[in-house]
Amino acid sequence: MTACVKHAAHAMVEGGKGGSIICTASVAGKMEGDDGLQDYAITKNAVVGLVRTGSCELGKYGIRDNCVSPGAVATPMTMECFGMKDKESAEEAFSTHSLKGKVLKVIMWLMLCCFLPNRPVVW
Repeated sequence: MTACVKHAAHAMVEGGKGGSIICTASVAGKMEGDDGLQDYAITKNAVVGLVRTGSCELGKYGIRDNCVSPGAVATPMTMECFGMKDKESAEEAFSTHSLKGKVLKVIMWLMLCCFLPNRPVVW
């Protein structure tokens, strides 16, 4: 992740037109680690730190550095990791850990990632 941000930022600074870098962390980076998920939480917390540092350094070049930190999303990979067979039961289980009990869908996450780099910015 660090290398990706470094090279993207370098190209944007050289281009002189600013830009947007979006990294994906997780709510796990801001929560106490569950048994077996400490390594995951540490790496996601590192992503948040990288973005915070990057935004301080890159803002002067008109580059926005953002981080999205979704909760669990019922993707095939996540379902396999948690040993879940069907999407509906996974979404129900994951909704207990989300804001207002909403079920986070992949399309919602994608829409956010499309919104961030395209919003008008006033410096």
